Parts: sequence; structure tokens; C-alpha cells
Amino acid sequence: MSLESDITRNLPSLQFQSAFDETDGHYLHLRIRSYILTVAACAQATYFISVLNELRQVVLEEYSSRVVHRPSSSRILNTSIQRDPVKVGIIGCGRLGRQLATSLLAFAGVRPEELFISTRRPELLQDLAQRGVWCSFDNQCLCNKVNVLFICCLPSQFGTVAKDIQSFLLSNTIVYSLVGATTIDRILQSLRFDNVIRPEFSWATNVTERNLEKHWNTSKDIIQALYDSRIIASCCPLSLNKEEDTVNTSEQWAEVIIMAFINMCTELKVSKNDSVKLCNQIILGLQDNSTEEHGFVIEDLQAVIPNDQIISKEDNITSTNTDRSTKLFPIFNFKLAYFSHTHIGYKVCYEGIRKNFIKNFSSKFGKVKVWKGYRSENLTKN
Repeated sequence: MSLESDITRNLPSLQFQSAFDETDGHYLHLRIRSYILTVAACAQATYFISVLNELRQVVLEEYSSRVVHRPSSSRILNTSIQRDPVKVGIIGCGRLGRQLATSLLAFAGVRPEELFISTRRPELLQDLAQRGVWCSFDNQCLCNKVNVLFICCLPSQFGTVAKDIQSFLLSNTIVYSLVGATTIDRILQSLRFDNVIRPEFSWATNVTERNLEKHWNTSKDIIQALYDSRIIASCCPLSLNKEEDTVNTSEQWAEVIIMAFINMCTELKVSKNDSVKLCNQIILGLQDNSTEEHGFVIEDLQAVIPNDQIISKEDNITSTNTDRSTKLFPIFNFKLAYFSHTHIGYKVCYEGIRKNFIKNFSSKFGKVKVWKGYRSENLTKN
């Protein structure tokens, strides 16, 4: 519901804050901050799944037959093509988990049958279950079904969840943690697993409660918020206006996202040259004429990790050509992005790369993919 349609706007006794006394009123700003963090987390997670889905589809359609790259919009209109989608799992479906599920179904190219949710109260997800989403309370079973696993539980529940799933995570699974107040060190130690993405949020130094109320309308649901180009631009981790943005995300997120993208290229047996080409096309929106200042080159990725710090999975790559493994990137260890300075982190500081990343990040939103079965009338564009 937008401000224009909010019938309680000029009726103070019906406002949300009217139920709080003067003491409790000091905590009302936490409601706005929670909303902002939820929007940012959903936007970034949705973008990540969107680029992985596009990668898998491009490889399936084009690199298997070596045809010329086409825009994703032309592929969406072709409903008869095969799909090789990212299978997405969510552990914990409270407020954040449900909003994430809705965002993925709307913008990330995820169909209901490709989404798996494990929660203590699956009976509360009848609306999602009726659309074809797998809803249960079985964390271990879910781990065996997905390529990317989002953990959206409370911090107090994380230890239990980690013990439950640590022995069931597949080696190529990507764990994306949205558990608050939990450091990356604790996550890695608890899961005994290195393929972990954890966005680190911080508030801009000039943020005031008046600014929050002025620029953020908490009456919008998450889908409506993700239609707002201004909000999407502020959620991008490589934003050029961090001092003006409300919430900032550590740029390590972009490093890990690129590593995860290249790792999936390796899993799909895409060569080094083609992996870099796809990275520039799908993540930066560039074509073949990209320059080093505006995109990545193969040397940028080869220089990331010393040989003794690379987790090699050549044994898992089946090929009759013994030289094929040397044509693929090794599997990059995400820990290097968190605990050391990588060449990818150096390159994402280039202004040209940042501008292309921001533009492509924003392009993933603002249009609903009806072909996935997500009815457009369920979404109200602002």
C-alpha cells in the first residue's frame, strides 16, 4: 500500500505508532531499519540466483551447440526450450524467509517446483505449497535437493541448524547465510564448510531517523519495493553513492559472487575463456568488445589464488581429454575473499566495472517473469 492509498495517513489514532507509549516509541526506528535490511537482503539474494539461472540456461542453450549469445528476454519468450535451473533451498521461513521466497519467484527465474523450503511450521505455507513449492520440516533432505541453500533462521537457532545439516551439505552446494549477529568465522566453524556467502551490512554515517522515514515507505511490501529503481540502486554493494545510501554492503560480497559464478562455470565444464566471457556478459552486461577497464580478463581470475590455497576438484571433472582440466578454472575457496585481499577485489574498484555492475544489477528487477507461473496481477507496480 503506497502513501497515496494509505487511508490512515492523517488519522494519528490509527497509526502503527499510536499503540506505543513514550518509552516504547524510542524503538520505532528499529521497525524501519528491519524493513530496509530485509529489502537489501532480498534484492542481493535475488540478483545472485538470477545470474546463476541465466548462466545455466546460456550454457544449456548456447555453449552446448556453440550458437551466438542472445539476450535473456528472447529466451524467456521461448517456453518450449529445456531448462537447467538452479535448485534453491530456504531453511527458516519466518518473515525474512517468506519475503525471500516471494522475491525469488518473482524476479530470479525460479519456478515453484525449483524452490524447497524447510521450516518448523510448514502448515503455514499452504499458499506456496499449493503453487508447487516443496514445503516440509526436513533440513537434511532439503540439503540433498539444492544447489544454493539460504539459511534464514534466528541467531539463537543457527547452532542447532548447523549441527543438523553439516554432514549433509554437498561439496558443490553454495550456502548463503542471512542469519543476523553471526560472524563469518562462526558460520564457517559451525558448518565445517567453506562455500559460504554472508553479506555484511552497515549503516551509512549520515543516516538519521528522519531520513529513514522520508526515503523509505514501510507500507510497501517487498515486491513493490523491488520495483523502485532508487531502492535497487541503493541496495547494490558496488554503489557509487555509499555516503548517500541508507545501508551499505561490504564489497567482499561482489568478490564472492564472482567466485561462485566462476565455480559454477567449472562445474558445468565451461572453459576459462568462456567463463570470463560469460562473467562479463551476465554479471556486467558486456559484449565481446569489453576492455580491461570495464570488464574482467582471464589473468584477473588466474591471479586470485596461489596454488597451495586452491581447492582442486579436477578428479570430479569427467572427461576423456586429459588436457581438459587445465582448460578449466579450479574451484575457488570463498574464504580468501573474507580473509585476504584478492585481485578480484582490486578489479571491482575500477569505476567502469562498478558502473556496469550497478546497471546490470538494477536490470534484474522491475519486470515480472510471467512465464514462471507467477501471476502478474499478484504484483502491484509502484
